[in-house]
Parts: sequence; structure tokens; C-alpha cells
Amino acid sequence: MKLLLIYNPYSGKGKIKKYEYIKNRLSAKFELTEFITKNIGDISNYIVNNDLHDYEVITICGGDGTINEAIHAISKKDINPKIAVIPLGTMNDFAKSLKMSTNVKKTVKYILNMKTKKHNIYCANDSIFNYGFAIGMLSNISYKKIGYKKVFGRFSYYLSAVKEIFKAKKMNLKVAINAKEINMKANLLIATSTNRIAGYHVKKNNGLTVVIFKGIRLFFPVKLFFYFIFGLAKHIYVTENLDIHTDLKEFNTDGEKNIFNDRIVIYKSKEYEFITK
Repeated sequence: MKLLLIYNPYSGKGKIKKYEYIKNRLSAKFELTEFITKNIGDISNYIVNNDLHDYEVITICGGDGTINEAIHAISKKDINPKIAVIPLGTMNDFAKSLKMSTNVKKTVKYILNMKTKKHNIYCANDSIFNYGFAIGMLSNISYKKIGYKKVFGRFSYYLSAVKEIFKAKKMNLKVAINAKEINMKANLLIATSTNRIAGYHVKKNNGLTVVIFKGIRLFFPVKLFFYFIFGLAKHIYVTENLDIHTDLKEFNTDGEKNIFNDRIVIYKSKEYEFITK
């Protein structure tokens, strides 16, 4: 059985010793080929430009951005491998939604057991997302340059978010969802297909859960708290398709920056089998 092992040594704090353990353990069961990325775009180029039909399993070691890049590239090809993700990043939302542990020994054991679950991948214009989409206040935090990220890890995002709340402007938002049109000035719109986003556990529905936050700037953190901690929000919808018009020019998919003009169309793209606990 052939396995492609993709590793991003720049995810998280560069856990090279853990990678050596992963490679050695997986080599005992699989005929293993490894690819180590050096620059952004390397993973996409490798997957798109190589014949991967013989690989029954593709394993991705890295953070949410690395996983997004790899699965985006896989979705462009006529292949249907089982996909495993090993969390070596800062937040690891997608891996944790699949119950893949940051304890590498446990996660490697799950891969060797080969238990899988099906998961839908969504597309926002031409960018796929495995678990989360966001636009508006705080949606740029994951891709902002944060000098102290290596030191403080996930807490560096929270420190940056406090500053962003007082700087960001509201957006003019028009959303078509479930045959209903919504017009409002909003703080933030998020959409997720898993039970994890922004480092928090949230309620998972059958489909894409869309949450819109609006209101006075000082009350915005309170509304986020009630949603992420208690699952409570005024504007919650479950759908498979979403049509967004706004005056902003960028949005976030799985923590990655995307540029657009005026309109974003979100729809279900593909379904893959992911290895899970």
C-alpha cells in the first residue's frame, strides 16, 4: 500500500523530531514517498504536476494552511485517496475536528488503523475550504504577520484580535441564503462545516453553519463569547449554498487570505474519506 507523506517544517515550531518518528512508524506499514516543502506553493506544484493515482493514502503534516494547500491541489486532480492530517501547526482546527491528536504517537496509531469518515469540502469562488470561511472583523488575524507567534502560539492571535476590534470597520453585507435575502451592516460572517473554528469547539450541523454578527463594536466580543462558548447567536443558518455581496475586498478560508471583487459564491465541492480516531 503506497502512502505519500507531505511535511511542512515551518508549521508551528518546526517539530522535526516528531516528523522523524512519523516517517519511521508509517514506513513499517506503507510503501512511503515523502515530500518536504520549502516554499509556499511547493505542495500545490508537487501534487498537480505528479501522477498520484497509485497512492491509497496521502498524509499531510502541518497546520491548517498546509492542509488547505494540499487538499486544494488534490481537488484539482481526478484522484480519490484516503487523506490523513497530522497537526503540527498553531491552532490545528481541522485536524482536531477529525479527532486527530496533537500527541503524534496517538495520531500515527489512528493512521495505521485506517478508520475513516466522509467529509465535504466547500468552495468560496475558486478557493476551497476544509472547515472554515470568514469575512469582516477579525477574519484577517490568522494571516497577519505576528512577530511573537513563535513565542506565544495561539495566544498571539488573541492579543492581535484585541487591537483589531478597535480598528476594523463594519461591512455592508447582502447575503442570499435558503431563498432569503439579508441586508445589513455587519461585523463578521463565519461559515463552518466542522465542530472547530478559531480554536474553539462549536456545534456541528448537517451542512454549512453560517453565523452573522452585528451590533455595537464594544458588544461584539460579548456576542462572540456567547457563540463560541454557548453556541448562542441571533443570526444562525444551515445551508449548502451561500451568495455574498459586500464592500470588502478580502476573505479568509482555513486561515488563508483571498482577494475578490464584490461577490463570493460558496458551494459544496467534493467529498473525501479522512482518517479519524
